[in-house]
Amino acid sequence: MQNQERKSHWVRELKVYLLVIGGVCLCGMIGLVSLVGNIFADFCGNKQVGLSYSTDEKYKAIVFSRDCGATTGYSTHVAVVPAKEQLNDQTVGNAFVIDGGGPPEPEHVIAAWTGPRSLEISHYGGPRVFHKKEEVSFLEPMAIAKQGTFVDTITISYKIK
Repeated sequence: MQNQERKSHWVRELKVYLLVIGGVCLCGMIGLVSLVGNIFADFCGNKQVGLSYSTDEKYKAIVFSRDCGATTGYSTHVAVVPAKEQLNDQTVGNAFVIDGGGPPEPEHVIAAWTGPRSLEISHYGGPRVFHKKEEVSFLEPMAIAKQGTFVDTITISYKIK
């Protein structure tokens, strides 16, 4: 009976050790995936190819070409942002994203304001469209103090060249 108890105790200890080792390995893998993700996220680069301000100059539409390395092609993005915001390599298109539009095609996509909250995006009809919004909205922090709307909405229309 004593031999049986020792075996049982040994099996329980082995299970605990394996559980601890498995947990440590899992945490290490999560950390490694996070680290690799952060390293590779910096491989994308944005190059501005167009810029236009709303008629009241409160917002701007940035047209940019995005390149994420040799294994992917270029894509063209349109980001509608507050006028003070700057384009950086983490910026992605919140209004429109289309396939192609690298350096040989600087006017692949054109964004032009038709009013203070109206934007028209013109693009070629052939490439794949990955993202296309009809509206982009912004919270107006000062609207709480004033009477009025809490959200500023930009309406987007599209035209194929």
